[in-house]
Amino acid sequence: MASFQHPSVGYDDRAQRYADRFQDEALPMFPLDRNMIRMLVDLVGPHPRVLDAGCGAGQVTKMLRNWGCDACGIDAAEKLIELARGAYPGLEFTVGDLRALPYRDEDFDAVVARYSVIHTEPVEVPSVLAEFTRVLRPGGCLLVEFQAAGGGPTQPFDHAAAPAWAWNADEFAALLNHAGLVERARLVCPAQPDLRYAPTPEAHLLFRKPGPSLSPEPQAA
Repeated sequence: MASFQHPSVGYDDRAQRYADRFQDEALPMFPLDRNMIRMLVDLVGPHPRVLDAGCGAGQVTKMLRNWGCDACGIDAAEKLIELARGAYPGLEFTVGDLRALPYRDEDFDAVVARYSVIHTEPVEVPSVLAEFTRVLRPGGCLLVEFQAAGGGPTQPFDHAAAPAWAWNADEFAALLNHAGLVERARLVCPAQPDLRYAPTPEAHLLFRKPGPSLSPEPQAA
């Protein structure tokens, strides 16, 4: 495995500020994110087992549980996991590396990776996507959300916690295809400089692992 300095230290230093800023699990400032996650859950529904990959302080994990999911979270930042466990004691949170997930093959119906791949060096991203694919059941879905590069190439961008990369959405989609996943939907949003929580372009890529649908087939009339 290539040498890689994980950004968890940067998030550990800012853990409480990060948790306070995003403390509402309903994501009121991020309606597009919330509705893409809701779409993911509906596609694999009902009561799916969902991994919140890069869960931070656990807000999205809690939201998933409120929606009826069997949800658990994993993050490399120990202090963020401590905060998640303290805030949501009924949920399962694990300190771990997205490149080596501590879960069985085909353990999850869905994986949410909300802005958790941006700190992974591009050369390491295929290893992360291979792990997401491994733990997904056939027919399961993965949602990856990240700061996007607009129409330009994947490139570094300034981030308060750690080095980060804004991906070209087509380049990232190609890596998901190479990992064995197929595109189900995507949402690419231009920057909105007048909105506090949307100053940069964003991409939301929803892919599925080939296999029978996990949600019940509609009944013929």
